[in-house]
Amino acid sequence: MALFVCVMPICVFADDEQHKFYWMEVGLQGGAAYYVGELAGHVFLSTREAYGAQARVKITPRWAVQFKGQCQRVSNNIKFGEIDEFKHLSGVKDFTGNYSQSVWHFDVVGEYNFFELGLDEYNIHMRSITPYMFMGFGAGLLGAQRKKNNFTMYVPLGVGVKWKFAERWQLQLAWQHNVYVWNGDGFEGDLSRVWNKEGACVWDRKVERDAVYGSKKLGGVPPGMNIPDILLVANLKEMREYPNTLDNSYKMNGSNIMNNDLTSTLTLGIVFEFTPQKKTCVLCGDN
Repeated sequence: MALFVCVMPICVFADDEQHKFYWMEVGLQGGAAYYVGELAGHVFLSTREAYGAQARVKITPRWAVQFKGQCQRVSNNIKFGEIDEFKHLSGVKDFTGNYSQSVWHFDVVGEYNFFELGLDEYNIHMRSITPYMFMGFGAGLLGAQRKKNNFTMYVPLGVGVKWKFAERWQLQLAWQHNVYVWNGDGFEGDLSRVWNKEGACVWDRKVERDAVYGSKKLGGVPPGMNIPDILLVANLKEMREYPNTLDNSYKMNGSNIMNNDLTSTLTLGIVFEFTPQKKTCVLCGDN
């Protein structure tokens, strides 16, 4: 009696549903931002909010390209009585002004992860937590109305930590520093609000812009505003133009990036992964 054995070709796929590799990511982030320049001499002196969105395309398990858009707020309070340019103006010493603007950043960076990020406990190269670093180039838009050219260019660089807490989800903590290489001075913004020595708001840019009142001249008083000192009206123009005296004060803009302002962000983001890697046969290598 003959015994026939039929051997059927079988492909065995590495299809671990719990530990797939995903090529693309999208996410949202939010956190704090600060500016260093003429009105803020050191980090975290003028901390405000920052928020944005990102997309990431992985080249290898450790290398990726990230596209990110982010908005941050720059805001600084100054006491006019402590500024040399205003000491000759009687009465201005009693006022405090706020200069602010929004800055939009759009950058593309290359990213390197120190470990392969994943949840496979049997892979010695994989970790659920990994530090990473990045660097690239970007373009920004300044919201200040007083500037003639609101476009800027910069080099974004930074470091961060990722934690993969679920199959398709990550948390990412990142610090990004922007080094401006073109039109990087003038982040002080516009005069947006003025307080008197009692802390009461006596002038507001938004109220002045939105209110309908008879006088269209600079210094006209919108209804509902309380200006107890006529000196504020007389010197409002000088207060508004004060940041212009700070921009490019050493006449080195474009030739020395050390004359430019600096901005940084510290954000926490949540990321979703998609586009899983195709299944591969562990025996023959076919997809």
